[in-house]
Amino acid sequence: DFISVPDAPEALDATEVTATSFRANWMPVAGAASYKLDVYSLNVESDFEDLIISEYIEGSSNNKALEIYNGTGATVNLADYALQLFSNGATSPSHNINLSGSLSHGDVYVMAHSSAHADILAVADYLNAYAISFNGNDALAIYNTNTSQYVDIFGVIGDDPGTAWTAEAAYSTMDRTLLRKPEIHSGIIQNPGGTGASAFSTLATEWNMYDTDTFTDLGEHSISRSSISYVAGYRNLDVGNVNSFVVQGLEPNTDYYYVLRAVNNNGHSENSNVIEVFTGVISAPTIQARQIEAAITGNTISLAWTPGNGAGRIVVMNTQNYFNTPADGSDPVANPIYSGSGQQVIYNGATQIIEDAPFNGVVVEGLQPNTGYHFRVFEYNGFAANTMYLSSTATGNPALFTTLSGSFSGYYEDIDGYGATLKAELHELLRVTHATQYSYDALWTQLNYTDEDPDNSNNIIQIYTGWSIPKSSNGGGVTQWNREHTWSKSHGDFGEGRPAGTDLHHMRPCDATVNSAKGNKDFDEGGTLYVDASPYPGFSGNTGNYSTTSTWEPRDEDKGDVARMIMYMALRYEGTDTSYDLEIVDYTNTAPDNEPYYGKLSTLLAWHDQDPPDAWELRRNQRIAERQGNRNPFVDHPEFAYMLWTPYPLGATGVSANSFTATWAEPLVGHAYILQVATDSLFSTFVPGYEEYNAGDSSALTIGGLAPGTSYYYRLRTVLQNGFSMFSPAYMVSTVSAQPQATTASISIENSSVRLEITAIPGLSAYRIYASDTPDGAYSDVSAEGTFDDTGWNCTVGDHPKRFYRVYGAWE
Repeated sequence: DFISVPDAPEALDATEVTATSFRANWMPVAGAASYKLDVYSLNVESDFEDLIISEYIEGSSNNKALEIYNGTGATVNLADYALQLFSNGATSPSHNINLSGSLSHGDVYVMAHSSAHADILAVADYLNAYAISFNGNDALAIYNTNTSQYVDIFGVIGDDPGTAWTAEAAYSTMDRTLLRKPEIHSGIIQNPGGTGASAFSTLATEWNMYDTDTFTDLGEHSISRSSISYVAGYRNLDVGNVNSFVVQGLEPNTDYYYVLRAVNNNGHSENSNVIEVFTGVISAPTIQARQIEAAITGNTISLAWTPGNGAGRIVVMNTQNYFNTPADGSDPVANPIYSGSGQQVIYNGATQIIEDAPFNGVVVEGLQPNTGYHFRVFEYNGFAANTMYLSSTATGNPALFTTLSGSFSGYYEDIDGYGATLKAELHELLRVTHATQYSYDALWTQLNYTDEDPDNSNNIIQIYTGWSIPKSSNGGGVTQWNREHTWSKSHGDFGEGRPAGTDLHHMRPCDATVNSAKGNKDFDEGGTLYVDASPYPGFSGNTGNYSTTSTWEPRDEDKGDVARMIMYMALRYEGTDTSYDLEIVDYTNTAPDNEPYYGKLSTLLAWHDQDPPDAWELRRNQRIAERQGNRNPFVDHPEFAYMLWTPYPLGATGVSANSFTATWAEPLVGHAYILQVATDSLFSTFVPGYEEYNAGDSSALTIGGLAPGTSYYYRLRTVLQNGFSMFSPAYMVSTVSAQPQATTASISIENSSVRLEITAIPGLSAYRIYASDTPDGAYSDVSAEGTFDDTGWNCTVGDHPKRFYRVYGAWE
């Protein structure tokens, strides 16, 4: 069937209007494939800078004319200008007409073919049978001979478009009358780039088009005293096939306007009606964030809070319960790795949407065990220089949390270490707490509970598709669900028996045909999109999964879940209570003969890092623990993956003004370690030589050539067989200041001897003693009057029965 250009949509009033955004709305149009949106403000214009071409007539026979408009506010001497004609793609003028006379402000100068229609001749100021004989493929330009600059160009000089330049909605420079839009107040002074019929890029946006031989408006030109200023990013923006769109990044207290065009393969409609929107004045929010909550380890705190009514918020932490009120108009950069002291912004942003659910939280790293940290949230509206903060407190805001004396508690309280040690401890914990082992038939009942849809208790949610289907729709039918072994049972040949073949942590409901397509493939990225031929009614067959002959890439929402299930299996089954020892390897096609391997490690680690546990996965882990007894440690503590498979930073030793030795734990596998050292926690500026430093398989490295009194960050990743692990968490090290540093000392006096027992400053090699006879007097260096030993300084009282001392450490 023939599909025509769609009708113009009807724009509706904006909703959700704030000081910096609004939602544009419109009625859908039949036959539209998408919509294009313009958002703009109107600027009250002063006079034009120069002449413009205001009308172009390329009609039948010799009906050709060009109108020039003067909106400069003053009379113009036309002798300073020439009209140039560029025929058939010429780069130099085919005709050059030097103008003469004068043109008053607000008046037009009409140039026409001498044999044009009488209505054209009646308003013409200049007639020429040769120069004014242009066709639709000829460019025209007004040239200022004093400045040697173009003041307006029609078409594209040097481009032959064929018969005419064209644009959407049947725009053409052949057999058309074109009038400059009233809001256009300046000419095209730079020749447009590009070639071909579409190269005249402003044809549709700056000109109104009329039928052949339309002369009605020739001889006069109407202008608007306001010109359009498009909002950046919102000119001819394709917003897709929707009927509303949120426009953001606007200025407060400003009038904006929007129009739309419906689009399909045949072109676009005329503009819709214009909708005016006024953005309000930005004011501070009125409801502060509240109820800051935390999940705590020895060196991290995972915060969550209930937001107020601001557009965004910053979260500030400190080791003291003291917070400066943020300055209006400020937009601080957040860094969730704490520097160790003082106020620090750890979060700056709006509510996040993760897997279609709102999330307000941040994970703070770099903390010390058994240490109290204070947190406060400030709501704000606006952005950048327009930001307005709410300074009040609220219930549970601010909040104090103390890190644990050890890294873990509860179920994991006896767990510590890294690499092989950590793996052994976690394996033993998972094994001894795996209290209930189900039969394969019992899984029908158990999966109904563990994978129940939180929004519909009659349904389960399937792995790989996310489809919510009835619990009762299970079995082998093409639209039914069955029991998926995420770690395929052929990888180790454990079948459907206890414990691995029925372990709830990797057993998932799955569409029967999707399960068959996944088969026993390893996990990796790439392949062909898998479209299911028999989706459950109401769902699309586009699953978002990709497949090759040997690999399966799940949809993004399942990638982290899959990684954590596979990592759990590799910890739980070590051959201690089974005949199989499951291991993750960094290659694919891992089990041609039922080997107990699964791949691909580097990909799975990346998925774990990119897709952290969400509320659904946490709920499922808890429900499995209720039924089976053990837990998935990677869901509870995602950091275990870093502690097992990355060279985990242990700290720095030998810290001096110019160097430190970075140390790390040995991971489970790896041929070498890549070390990065940077001057910022975002790792955007590296210490020379340490952007991708190959540290071999060592567990420590001394980094030299550093600046005194400077914070540095280091992190590592493992070189695997066919890729890399994710990077470890970053560790911050501050080099010692080269300036003298004050320290304390205890003083003891015996007879005529004085001893200062000095409190050592880590990394310093020398101390200086300064003394004065009065507490507020001038202090002089008296170090040479006594002698230093390993822990202090000794001298005699001498002629100073009363003396005050100060002790400084300094590098020598």
